[in-house]
Amino acid sequence: MSEKKIKETNDKSERNVKNREKTTGKENTQENMEEVLDQRPEEDLDERLECEEEESDVAKMQRRLKTKILCSVLGVILFVVVAAYGGVSYYFTKHFFPNVQINGKEFAYQTVEEVERYFSTQVQDYELKLIGSNQIQDVIRGAEIDLKFENPERIGRLMKSQQVWKWPSQCLSKGKNELTLKLQYDQNKLEDKISKTNILTAKQIPSESARPEFNGEVYEIKPEVVGTKFDEKVLRKVISDSINGLKKEVDLVKENCYIKPAFTSQSPEVKAACDTMNQYIKTKVTYLMNEKEVVDKALISQWLSVDDKMGVIIKDGVVEEWFKKLGEKYDTVGKTRQYTAPSGKAVTVSGGTYGWNLNEKKEAELLKEYIKKGETIEREPEYYQVAASRSAQDFGNTYVDIDLALQHMWYVVNGEVVLDTDVVTGTPTPQKITPEGVYSVVEKEENKTLIGAIVPSTGKPEYKIPVRYWIRVTWDGVGIHDSTWRGSYGGSVYETDGSHGCINTPYNAVQSIYNSISMGTPVVMHY
Repeated sequence: MSEKKIKETNDKSERNVKNREKTTGKENTQENMEEVLDQRPEEDLDERLECEEEESDVAKMQRRLKTKILCSVLGVILFVVVAAYGGVSYYFTKHFFPNVQINGKEFAYQTVEEVERYFSTQVQDYELKLIGSNQIQDVIRGAEIDLKFENPERIGRLMKSQQVWKWPSQCLSKGKNELTLKLQYDQNKLEDKISKTNILTAKQIPSESARPEFNGEVYEIKPEVVGTKFDEKVLRKVISDSINGLKKEVDLVKENCYIKPAFTSQSPEVKAACDTMNQYIKTKVTYLMNEKEVVDKALISQWLSVDDKMGVIIKDGVVEEWFKKLGEKYDTVGKTRQYTAPSGKAVTVSGGTYGWNLNEKKEAELLKEYIKKGETIEREPEYYQVAASRSAQDFGNTYVDIDLALQHMWYVVNGEVVLDTDVVTGTPTPQKITPEGVYSVVEKEENKTLIGAIVPSTGKPEYKIPVRYWIRVTWDGVGIHDSTWRGSYGGSVYETDGSHGCINTPYNAVQSIYNSISMGTPVVMHY
């Protein structure tokens, strides 16, 4: 429906409304308008519907037109963007990205030819100046190591390795895109030249870490020493990298080619170690021996050290060694003793199993714990076994004395002889002789059968003898026992009819000793 026809239809409707208003004489209100419209003929309603349909069609046409225009504009924009993106990507097929460094040198937006020209120019008359500590310097010349730039195609390969379609991220990246181009030189000549440089041939002083040091009273921090010893692996890498980067000089101190102290006086580990060691030397342990043996800071300070992580340690074996010397000083097992025997004879006797025997291992472990706790104590040390006295006659004044030369035995209690008797000891042959030394009672048993060693030719024991009283002196089988088969004792009987090593004793004498003697009582056998 045309706009003209629509307008005519609307005009006609308005005239009808006005005519009806005049006829009824009513006021033209909105309510009356609705009533009049409702009374319009059907042909007017059809015309209105047609009009609305025409309006909808026009709106659709207008929307389609706008869509086409928008799509066209977007298409043009997309084309321009893609063309521009592709153009930039193509540009970077011929140029390096802006954040590219080759051998430490920036080559932003430069071409392969420009990079080739740079490196070709730089290798001519190239020199690398080495700057060491203490004003020591040296120079490595390119000619000395046959430095060359003969493979420019490598630069082309670096160019081709760029991911050109990712140029936005590459251009916006804040980091460096490090590329490496190795120059050609004789590695053996370079190694030889480095080895002969002044910096390596000069005397090198190793660095020393700061550490706790005992000043006689307390530990204090000894400052570190910065030395001149190189980490040669790092040194060679720094020099090689500098040559590949065509640097003119390299500061070996700044490049950390020197081995630095692991810890300085400001290191918290050093302070903590110093505090710990000062805690350790507060220890004072007094051992009650023949005389007092004191472990204090003067001694402990010689035992303390730190490991490579600045942890405080007690040096391996030092405490054990100290106790070993203490044992050598005070242990009496097997040592020579001099005393006056009950016979009145001055005796010197060695050997045996009786005496003081310090438990060095256990006591060393205990002392280490005392040191770590900083304790102050007095104590008796741990022993494997103890003796009756700390005097020269450590077996005290209660003991059995057997004189192998006199073939006589005394039983002494609290310094008084309570029994003495002749005896028969072992035949003086290597297999049967009674051993010298200071021993002790290690076993008491009644009604025991003594059995000798097996005789190879017969397969039977050498002897098998029952006794009423058995007092063992050594675990090898030597003991004091009755021997009712004997008719005489003492004198020289033992020389031709001696025992197999035991002390054969008259029945009544051994019975008396057996009933009164205690386990552990010393038994001294001597000539």
